[in-house]
Amino acid sequence: MQASLVHELSHEVETLFPSLFGQDLGGLSPVFQPTNPEFEGDVTLVVFSVVKRTGKNPEDAARLLGEALLASCPLVDAFQVVKGFLNLTLSATYWNREMNALLGQIGTGLSASSNTENQSRKVLVEYSSPNTNKPLHLGHVRNILLGYSVAELHKAVGKEVARVKVVNDRGVHICKSMLAYQRFGHGENPQS
Repeated sequence: MQASLVHELSHEVETLFPSLFGQDLGGLSPVFQPTNPEFEGDVTLVVFSVVKRTGKNPEDAARLLGEALLASCPLVDAFQVVKGFLNLTLSATYWNREMNALLGQIGTGLSASSNTENQSRKVLVEYSSPNTNKPLHLGHVRNILLGYSVAELHKAVGKEVARVKVVNDRGVHICKSMLAYQRFGHGENPQS
């Protein structure tokens, strides 16, 4: 979980707290953690860490904080109360902001490793081209895009990539049929 997200959410809780519960946090810090995968949400406020200052039971305090965050914080899209835990679902506003920040960084997703063994390693990626003996279909496009994508991923992490495209791929089954006719066909061919 990013420190900046925790800081923003903590600030929101600290700001809302006096109006909701009639007093400030008194030096207590809200505790956030990743949401348990069994429940909905992205980040969880552990309400037990501040419940003494609320004068309410943990579930009521969590519900009040969730409603207030939903109304005032553009980062929160939904909430769920599970006992003394307030599970927050982050909004598209938050995710868009984070993605735009990542996209603004040069080299995002590329290997910055100085590991020369990894960078000098050569990789061969073999993938097929369409079978020109039959109509082009989506399966051909899928295979080509998968092969191309695998090659690009290897290249992005610093590997030297050689691509081999099987031109006019007729399929292994055709080759096996031809070999079977030669070995076991007793001079017959598909027409006879």
